[in-house]
Amino acid sequence: MGPSDPCRGLLQEERELIAKSRTVEPSGAVTLRQQIKDIRARMSKIPELNQLMAIRRGSPATLQDLSNISNSIPKQKVYYVN
Repeated sequence: MGPSDPCRGLLQEERELIAKSRTVEPSGAVTLRQQIKDIRARMSKIPELNQLMAIRRGSPATLQDLSNISNSIPKQKVYYVN
């Protein structure tokens, strides 16, 4: 297991929960939102994922930030759109 595996796992888990939250009954949405919040709290402790979340929030990113994110996800194409 390489250093990017925890990142990949958290991102995948977040994606799955978000997809599930779009189809779940309202009564189950509260639990899913809490699980997503918990995952994002864990993600914020990993520098690369914290940078990714900052970009999602619209925080400005430097070229070095983008390079760090891209380099932390080996064998994956990463696209940035301005």
